Amino acid sequence: MSWLTFLGFGNREQQLQEVAQEVAKQARHRVWQLVNRRIATMRVPEARGYVRARASILIEREVDAILHSTRAIKASDRQRVSQLALNMVVRLIQAQARIAYPPESPKKQVA
Repeated sequence: MSWLTFLGFGNREQQLQEVAQEVAKQARHRVWQLVNRRIATMRVPEARGYVRARASILIEREVDAILHSTRAIKASDRQRVSQLALNMVVRLIQAQARIAYPPESPKKQVA
């Protein structure tokens, strides 16, 4: 057991991860609706940046709602939870895009 865990910091990080995961799950569908048509034609890095830009506003609103409605996180944790949730949403949307828009397999040319 590390000193950080002993002092309760390890549990705090796990709690922030759980809150961020809940925020990401709640925001995922709305983010997908917002970005899915545009990212279909983008390369992966471009799509990732587009999703991150569009999702950040929704994520911040979700985190603010949790901050004001529960004691699950402190105001000082807002940025950390927002960043964690944003990273999670980007990964979820990337996975969903790979399913919805699989890369085209190279066509074989007949000689």
